[in-house]
Amino acid sequence: MAKKNESEAPPQAVPEKKRKTWDAKPSHKFIHTVLTVIITLGVVGGGVTAYRFFQRDTQTSINNSAAPSIVKTVVAPDAARAHFDEASFSMDLPADWKRLPPDLVGEYAMYKYQATKKNADNRYLTVYVDRLPLTMPVSMEVAVQPNGQTLTHGNVSEECRNFTTPTTNNPQSNLARWDGVSFYCDMSTKAGTTVGTSSPDAINSVTLTSVGFTPHKFFFLYEDDNYNPDYGILYDMLNSFKVK
Repeated sequence: MAKKNESEAPPQAVPEKKRKTWDAKPSHKFIHTVLTVIITLGVVGGGVTAYRFFQRDTQTSINNSAAPSIVKTVVAPDAARAHFDEASFSMDLPADWKRLPPDLVGEYAMYKYQATKKNADNRYLTVYVDRLPLTMPVSMEVAVQPNGQTLTHGNVSEECRNFTTPTTNNPQSNLARWDGVSFYCDMSTKAGTTVGTSSPDAINSVTLTSVGFTPHKFFFLYEDDNYNPDYGILYDMLNSFKVK
């Protein structure tokens, strides 16, 4: 048996291949996975944003949509109003009203008008000019003031019996106050409602100056015996009233 040569170098060991660690360069598979997750999150986030945007837009459209239209019948002005053109004044009343004769009763110069509509013909308006019933009592009152050739006015009072203390001297004509004006309160309990007008300057009187600088005194008496009194008729008349 041949003797082993001790001088012969031992065979070299094959170096072991190093294992990959996390601090090594990422593999293509890992990069692909990360990109897939990022893209997925982007798509989901975009979808949520788009959903919220369109939902908000839809909700805004609903909230700003026009309310259901209300149909109203509009009557032509000439059909709704009757214009009365008298010697010293003009005014408007509802279309069904008419003027009654005469213009002169006793000592008073007056113009009287009546409603003619069925079930509402128990409404009257009397306009006194220059010669006025200065002590006439009424059950309700509205204050008026001159405004050039026209008038301004307040609201109709409640029944004056509710805020007037009766006197023993003249129980039918007790002095009362309402909205800065004085008037005589009718304390009786008769059916029907009478509304008078006074100005801060005088009871049952207001003075307006015509375009020719001629002063005229007026007193308005509105009588409404209807179950549902309509004071809007009086307001509209006062708003349209104009001295010539």
